[in-house]
Amino acid sequence: MPTYETAWFIPDHVLTVTTVGTPTLDEIHTQSTYVDQLMTASSAPLVHIIVDSTQLENFEYNVEDIVKAQPHLKNAKLGWTLVIQPNHTLFNTVSNFTHQLNRSRRVSVRTLDEAVAFLVEHNPLVAELLNNGE
Repeated sequence: MPTYETAWFIPDHVLTVTTVGTPTLDEIHTQSTYVDQLMTASSAPLVHIIVDSTQLENFEYNVEDIVKAQPHLKNAKLGWTLVIQPNHTLFNTVSNFTHQLNRSRRVSVRTLDEAVAFLVEHNPLVAELLNNGE
């Protein structure tokens, strides 16, 4: 099984990224570059990302390495990043700090439904697209 699975939840507006196992820094960079390309190609002004890290097994990287490995965090189209939290304290700490350094918007949630509800509340276009069956 791949370490990452990426798909459009709502085409051009909301991506889902699922992390499985223990990603290497090269895998993190490859995945982030791919997400960056999808965001850049999107016709939407902002792209939100729902990250499901509940299947993350291990995370042992420092903040500096993670910042360097994630070019998508500097993309001007980055909207909200909603992280479905794992039970990894180090992951949570590094993830929070990485987003703070990049001045990006990050919210921790418990479920996909909670992530979608947050986006619907904070972005009327997401609600409209979901109601239209996107």
